[in-house]
Amino acid sequence: MFKKKSDNNNIVINNKQDDLKKGVFKNNKVINSFLSASLILIGSSILPVNVSNTHFDKGIIFTDNNAMAAENPADKILNSVKNKVANDTRITLFDVKVINTKSGLVAQGKVLEESQRQEVIKELSKLGKVKNNIEVFPFAETGELSYGVANLPVMQIRDKGKHSSQLITQGLFGMTMRIIGGHPKKDDWVLVSMNDDKYVGWVRRPDIWFVNKKEFDSWNNQEKIILTDPTVQVLNSANKNDKSELKLYMSTRLNLVGESGDYYEVKLPGGNKHYSNHNTYIAKSSARVIGKNLTPFNIKGQDLVVKAKMLLSAPYLWGGSSPMMNDCSGYTQLLYKVNGYIIPRDADQQQFFSKPVASRNDLKVGDLVFFAENKGKSATHVGMYIGDKKFIHSSVGYGGVTITSFDPKDSLFNSWYIDNYLTAGRILK
Repeated sequence: MFKKKSDNNNIVINNKQDDLKKGVFKNNKVINSFLSASLILIGSSILPVNVSNTHFDKGIIFTDNNAMAAENPADKILNSVKNKVANDTRITLFDVKVINTKSGLVAQGKVLEESQRQEVIKELSKLGKVKNNIEVFPFAETGELSYGVANLPVMQIRDKGKHSSQLITQGLFGMTMRIIGGHPKKDDWVLVSMNDDKYVGWVRRPDIWFVNKKEFDSWNNQEKIILTDPTVQVLNSANKNDKSELKLYMSTRLNLVGESGDYYEVKLPGGNKHYSNHNTYIAKSSARVIGKNLTPFNIKGQDLVVKAKMLLSAPYLWGGSSPMMNDCSGYTQLLYKVNGYIIPRDADQQQFFSKPVASRNDLKVGDLVFFAENKGKSATHVGMYIGDKKFIHSSVGYGGVTITSFDPKDSLFNSWYIDNYLTAGRILK
């Protein structure tokens, strides 16, 4: 177990029983015993845990435990501000501490947004004079190369800066990010905040094309295409037989340069000696033009189902969010992204992002269906309703993307999903 960097009040614990999120183990005695004990051991200290605020997510436990916060007034205020402006550390950075000096309080550290810094200073000022030493992105340690573009077909994003650490999500070729920790030229790993879903994690330096603000804006302000097939062959010219060594995947976005017959001419991001900073070609049948930014397409639920079934039997991967391998929420996020919708990364985030659906009887095709063990209030598994009392989802228990039924008479029925059904949410209007 370990304490997550820059997270003063959330303990993050590795849990090898990944399948808890997917609802495979109905009676996990190890976890039940752990939770009933309501204690966390850190070093040689035992700390109480507020179990009611604990949830499983990607094989870890997040616990917001106010009993662990320091009791002095400045830290109480800081904890309150953090809960207000950075309550989900998966999608932000809030690394702030307060030092009490003879001349007053000193607030120092790093945050992503100016509004976070302003809130800290405003609240701490109630105690007296406060010196503001809080840095707001972009940070000095990264230099001018504070932005990045993924230059691998699938970029791995981990919870720590080492290969053995847990995979928490993935980025696809051309996805953009902010560099919020580490040095682009000196460190092997850098901490990033992905632009699409704001997810924060560690990435290998070679997997990123580092750019300055001007280059970043130039990349973003170009018309793009989005790939709509599970796997797409990149071509060296407008000739289907002139194949490059590169294959890309569904929902990848590339900058559009022009058109040549049945092909789009696109520009690849830099930073990779094998295929960077030159133009290549994509068959029009495998992509569509989206403009500069990804915006929702005019679709119906059945359009989502068509894409969803293209990925049937895609293997399950904890932290995966690509068409090749994915987990439950990575899969549903991908289905919406390829249709123009940016939705949050994890199941519980998707639950609270979507519009609640009153009951299973009110489900429409394309709605997200959420599940939670032990009558929890936050989703630990998610799928997408496809009609006829069925939903499609990526399940570790089934080995990947599969279809399950709510109907006891159906051969695809699994009672676990009735017993642990939580709610549903609607994204489409």
